Amino acid sequence: RKKKKKDQSINLKIYSSIFVDGLWTAATDIGINGDDFATCHPSLSAEGKLLYFASDRPGGFGGMDLYYTVYEGGNWSPPRNLGPRINTEGHEVFPYVHTSGRLYFSSDGHVSLGMLDIHYIDNNNGVWGPPMNIGFPINTPSDDFGLILIDFY
Repeated sequence: RKKKKKDQSINLKIYSSIFVDGLWTAATDIGINGDDFATCHPSLSAEGKLLYFASDRPGGFGGMDLYYTVYEGGNWSPPRNLGPRINTEGHEVFPYVHTSGRLYFSSDGHVSLGMLDIHYIDNNNGVWGPPMNIGFPINTPSDDFGLILIDFY
């Protein structure tokens, strides 16, 4: 079900479903959603224990911020904001976590070539490095939404 805000926008939510014997189970709320804010753009780490996502939930730094939750004991932990080094007064959206642990995302609040640009951050022993713009030719003067990298072996 979609609940519309007064301005007619829809608050998105993240659900989970499991593929069993060729069929998907019924979608279930993973417990981090709310009716008064959006929770969207999920990206699951390779080991399946960290879920990064964007949200405009209360307590953020701007429009949309990046958050993560940890899968512990069969449940997702309360969401944690990635903090002011990553999140700005603008929008940080479309996170994608690579198998290396590098986190890519789009932002209109960091140095950019135009509107939304793709940036990345590295995590070194629990400390996120500074956001880095990946530059041209990936980024353009227009909106650049997301990036997915596939490792071929």
